[in-house]
Amino acid sequence: MSTRALASRIKEVTSDRKLWRSIILVHRSTFGWQWLLTTLRSFASLAPQYFMYRLILILEVDPILAGPKAAMWLALLGLAQIAYPWIEAWSLWLGWCHVALPVNMELSGLIVEKSMRKKDTKGIKFNDHQVEGKESENADGHGDLQEHHASRGARQEPTSVGTLDEINLVSVDVERVSDFLSYNGMFLGLTTSIAISLWFLLSIIRVQSILIGLGGVSVFIPLNMVAKKGYSNAQNDLMSAHDMKTATVSEALRGVRQVKYGLENGDQTTELTAPTGPTFFAAIALSTVSLHQGGISPAVAFTSLAIFQRLESTLGLVPELLTDFVNARVSLGRIEAFLNSPERIDETYNADNITFDDVSIAWPSNDEISPRSFMLHNLNLAFPKHELSLIVGPTGSGKSLLLQAIIGEADVLNGTVRRPHPNLHYPIQSVNLPGKDWILPGHTAFVAQTAWIENESLRGNILFGLPFCPTRYATVLDACALSPDIATMEHGDLTGIGSHGVNLSGGQRARLTMARALYSRAEVIVMDDVF
Repeated sequence: MSTRALASRIKEVTSDRKLWRSIILVHRSTFGWQWLLTTLRSFASLAPQYFMYRLILILEVDPILAGPKAAMWLALLGLAQIAYPWIEAWSLWLGWCHVALPVNMELSGLIVEKSMRKKDTKGIKFNDHQVEGKESENADGHGDLQEHHASRGARQEPTSVGTLDEINLVSVDVERVSDFLSYNGMFLGLTTSIAISLWFLLSIIRVQSILIGLGGVSVFIPLNMVAKKGYSNAQNDLMSAHDMKTATVSEALRGVRQVKYGLENGDQTTELTAPTGPTFFAAIALSTVSLHQGGISPAVAFTSLAIFQRLESTLGLVPELLTDFVNARVSLGRIEAFLNSPERIDETYNADNITFDDVSIAWPSNDEISPRSFMLHNLNLAFPKHELSLIVGPTGSGKSLLLQAIIGEADVLNGTVRRPHPNLHYPIQSVNLPGKDWILPGHTAFVAQTAWIENESLRGNILFGLPFCPTRYATVLDACALSPDIATMEHGDLTGIGSHGVNLSGGQRARLTMARALYSRAEVIVMDDVF
C-alpha cells in the first residue's frame, strides 16, 4: 500500500480526535493481536519455572518412582522453552511489519502533505533599539512601504510552529513514535509477567516474606518517578534546541551532499535502571523464609531464584520502557502541533490577468500582524497578459513579497488580488501536445531566488514529471544557455547532478530552474531574481 493511501486512513478518522486515538482506531485489530501475543509471551516466559518446580517436587519425594511423571514435566519444560522464542518472534514480526512500518509511512505522509499546505512563516523580533521604519510613497500613488526589517538591530527568527522542522519530525519524531508502537504491548506484557511472578511466589513463599522484600524495594520507586519527570522536561527542551540546530546547520552546510540529522540515543538517553532492586528483594524474601521455617526445600529455592531472576530482567525493562514512552509522547505532541498549524489560504480571486486593487500585503505569519511588521500598502497594479513585466527596486523594498502575493503565498490584509486560477482537475501529465496546445490556462510556474533541485538527472529536473517533447526541450535548453554545459558532461543531460545540484555551479543551478519553468505547461511564469 502506498504512503498516500496509508496517510489517508489516518486523515479519515482524525477530524476532531487526538492523533494517538486515530492511530489506535486505525490499527486496533493489529494492536489487539499484538497485546494478545504479548500476554501469551508473558505466560510462556514463566511456564518453564512452573514445570521445573513440579519436576523438582516429584524428584524430592522419590526419584526412582517418579519416572513417568518426571518425564511428562520434563517434556513440558522442553516445549515451554521452544514456545517462548516462537511467540516472541511472532510478536516482534507483527510489531515491526504491521505496526511500526505502516505508522511510520502514515505519519511521514501526513507531515509531507502538511508541509505543502502550511504557511511559510518567518517571525520577526525587534530589540529595544529598533529604529522606526520609514514610509515612502511612490510618485504615482501606487503604493507605500514600511521597511522595518531593514533597520539596524532587527533580527529574524522562526515562529514557534516554524521551529518544528520537517526534517526532525520525519527523521527523529516519527521514528520514535513508530519504534515505541512496535513494542507498546510490553506494558501489558510486563504487568502480566509481574503479576504472574508475584502469584507464583505467593504460592511457594510466605506472604510476609514477600511483603518485607517489597518494602525494601519500594524505596527505588519515588526516585524513578522523579527522574522520569525531569527527563520528560529535559527531552522537550532538547528537541526544541535540536530543531534550532538543524535549521542553522542545514543553512551553513547547504552545499554538502547529504547531512544526516539525528541524535544518537546512547549519547542522549539517561539510564533509569535499578538492577540491585530485585536482587535485594530476593535476598530479603528468601532469608525471611529460611529464618521462619528453619530451611528451604530445593524446589522452593531453585524455583524462587529462577523467578527472581526473571523478575529482575522484567523490572529492569520498566524504566527503559517508560523513557521510550516519554520520548514517543513528546514526539507525537510535536507532530500533532505541526499538523494542527495554520495552513496557507489562497486569498486571490480568479481573473484573466493579474491585478491588485487597493491591496495591503505582509509576509505570512501565524500571529496577529504587528504595525511594525514589513508591509506593502495601497497597491494598485495591473500586469498585462502575455507580456513581460519587470519589478525593480532596491534591496529590501518588497519585490519578493509582491511576487509571493501573485502566487498566493502572502497574507492579504485588505484589498483584492486577482490572478488566473488553474483547472486542478486537468491531467497535466497525461498528454504530450506540441505548440500552443502545450500551455494550460491559469497555471503558474514560480522560480525562487534559491534554486530547488532534486537528486535526479539534469533532464529529470527540467521535465519534472512532464512527458518528453524533444522540440520544446531543445528550444528550452538553447534559451537557457544549457546546451554548452550539457556538452561538457560525461552522460549529457542524463548526468546525475546530486542532491541540491551539488555538481553544478550557482549559475547553472539558476538556469536549470529557469529551464524547468520554461518547459512547464504554465501560462504565467514568475521569476524572483534568478539572474
